[in-house]
Amino acid sequence: QPIHVPAYMVELISQFGITVVASAGNGGDLPYIAGSPSIAPGAISVAQTQVPSAKAYSVRIFRNSNRPTSEILNTADLGWAPVDKTVNGPLVYVGRGCVGDPYLVPESRVRNAIAIIDRGGCNISSKVDRAARLGAKGVIIVNNVPGDPPSFSQGDGSLFVPTLVVTQADGNALKASLAGNRVRATFGPRLFRPLVGSMVSSSSRGPSYSFQTIKPEIGAPGASVSAEVGTGSGETAFGGTSGAAPMVAGAAALLQSRYLSDFGILLDSYDVKALLMSHAEPNILINPVSKPGVLAPITRIGAGEVRVDRALDGSAAVVTLGEPIQGDPDLQGSISFGYRAWTLSGPTSITRTIYVLNYSGSSRVFNVASSFRYADDAALGAVTLAFSAPTVSVAPWGVGAVNVTLSVDPSKLAPWQLNGGTQGGNGDLLTLQEIDGFITLNDGTETLRMPWHLLPRKAADQKVSASSVTLAGGAGTLGLS
Repeated sequence: QPIHVPAYMVELISQFGITVVASAGNGGDLPYIAGSPSIAPGAISVAQTQVPSAKAYSVRIFRNSNRPTSEILNTADLGWAPVDKTVNGPLVYVGRGCVGDPYLVPESRVRNAIAIIDRGGCNISSKVDRAARLGAKGVIIVNNVPGDPPSFSQGDGSLFVPTLVVTQADGNALKASLAGNRVRATFGPRLFRPLVGSMVSSSSRGPSYSFQTIKPEIGAPGASVSAEVGTGSGETAFGGTSGAAPMVAGAAALLQSRYLSDFGILLDSYDVKALLMSHAEPNILINPVSKPGVLAPITRIGAGEVRVDRALDGSAAVVTLGEPIQGDPDLQGSISFGYRAWTLSGPTSITRTIYVLNYSGSSRVFNVASSFRYADDAALGAVTLAFSAPTVSVAPWGVGAVNVTLSVDPSKLAPWQLNGGTQGGNGDLLTLQEIDGFITLNDGTETLRMPWHLLPRKAADQKVSASSVTLAGGAGTLGLS
């Protein structure tokens, strides 16, 4: 099989009509890192979005002044060390801060200060616990890799103070500002920007390596609380895509319950996936603080954030045929044209069929349209989508179909910048190379959306002048054009 056993088994289960909801993983904004078994075509792969109450707390910096001289806006908080009170104090950089590591300053200087601690070497909670026991008012964790600051689960330790995580760039600048200066900071529950409607930075990105398909396919809030084993009534912080997947699983159960109670129908797994994806909220941002107004790419959020109320109120969905691991083709709620190398002399179009599923007793006519996720992709002019008809007619409890043709002008594609080395894990570069968007269907009462995605590579059409070469004196000539 083309993928490993857990994904293979998930595919077999889904073909029996069982809905499998799987976490995409917590690998962050890295190309192709969406995890197995969520990459199985029959699984619903789930990304993590911010909970409605999520906030980015800002840190105000006072450098040799009683007035703020700068402000750090892009931060992440920790559920087990919440920002539940205002913290104000001098900044002290202590280094890595693991138990056993010597601090870079006398430990006495940590008392009544805000400790700046580098990520790495041990779990974050043990670093915070150590600083808290030395009397720190708060902690700022400096990330050790580029990108948005992540949150962290609790490990060792039990005594905590309000803690924020900042980016590597902001943290390095903050540490550098301490040399020869009097620097203090403040942060608290009143200094924040809302993060609702955006991605969690640690949520894994696709596309699927095995099938070049859109994975993850839908997002849901993932930071919550869970029952704590062995306590009887205790709760503990629980997050990541492992916290997001149960949200989608619950939405799937509600859909099944509705169709069983209203129509006596048990939905197939592809029906459940299609209904959820067709009615998801597509306008999800990457990060409203670090990238205000920038929508998350399709390979991070799929169809969007789950909206179970829309799926329950809706009575239609849109699907296409996807590549199966074995057996009949899977019906998918997204259309993936995959990774392709395009040359001027090669084929320049691909045609797929999309199907509208009508779960109502009325005939319906849907208008069909397409859009790009980003304006610069549309302006590039390299890709167009066209439909075989402007509308799709669907009979009661029936299926309607329309062909969509993707055409590519290879001469207009952006130069390829990803590689297998230093830029192979660059999520921003993947966004520049991808071209994606939505197919939208509307009958005046209901709107359906299907995400589409293409990863095109502008390739040279190279040919050799002969299939063999004769060596004379150890040398020969072969033409390349």
